[in-house]
Amino acid sequence: MIEPPTEVPAVSSSVAVPMQPPSVESAVCVPEAQTSAAENEFTPAELAEIEIETARVFAEIDSLPIMTYTRSLAAWALNHEAFDYHRYYDKETPSHPNDVLKQAMRLVVAERKLGTVITDREAKMIAMVAILHDFGMDHTAATPQDARKEHEIKGAEKFKTLVAPFNMGDNFTPDEIQRMESMFLPTKLVPNADFSELTQHPTGDQLARIVQDADISNWGMSEDVILENSRREYRELKSRDPVKFLRFFTESILAKQEWKTNAGKKFYGARHKQNLKLYRALVEKLTATPPTDLKNPF
Repeated sequence: MIEPPTEVPAVSSSVAVPMQPPSVESAVCVPEAQTSAAENEFTPAELAEIEIETARVFAEIDSLPIMTYTRSLAAWALNHEAFDYHRYYDKETPSHPNDVLKQAMRLVVAERKLGTVITDREAKMIAMVAILHDFGMDHTAATPQDARKEHEIKGAEKFKTLVAPFNMGDNFTPDEIQRMESMFLPTKLVPNADFSELTQHPTGDQLARIVQDADISNWGMSEDVILENSRREYRELKSRDPVKFLRFFTESILAKQEWKTNAGKKFYGARHKQNLKLYRALVEKLTATPPTDLKNPF
């Protein structure tokens, strides 16, 4: 399992729970599940508990310094996207964006072990790329092949449309935007590429070794095993201290819930209706403005 940072940031004991954006109805079209989802679905009460715990986590994130906060967003986005692309593309195109995003996620893991490797600006850039990936994806496509075709055809147009509101006041240069675009569009991705160019650090050799050795939990595991692990880990996490809960937030709550959605179409839709609210809340935090002009990515 990915190791959380050893140090726990100080958080305020009295922080306001951020308001969630209005719920957006989602229409999801996915392949039929191979196995029944009934035994793996959370009950309504459990889903409500996740909502409460997530709101608490958002409140704690709000109290963190901007560097920690931004890197948390980057880690969340990369986990979410790597798992999402694994679901859609691994069987059809094993070297699709999943490989690139997995390398980026490993870099975030390395950052946790080494200290400040990825700068605040670079972390924002990584998070932005990962989020743009999702908005460029056709989540309603009937097959992975259709999704990929739609993604490649409309990718360039969507990227140019979405990049401006995601600039977040950092005034990314044309070169940086071009680099983001090359990461975003499948036709421009280089197989086995990584994000090593994003970091300039004196311990580059050490970083490379850590990235090489980083263990991404659950990669290649069967869906049944992942479902079991996700459910058990959530039950363990919800009884822990909220700060520890925050530390496992990206790996154990949102990221692995994406795997759980494979269990069945009904549960897939229910999870994404909830995740959409969380997703839009993160978008609002990144842009500092309500994402009223953004389409429902699901």
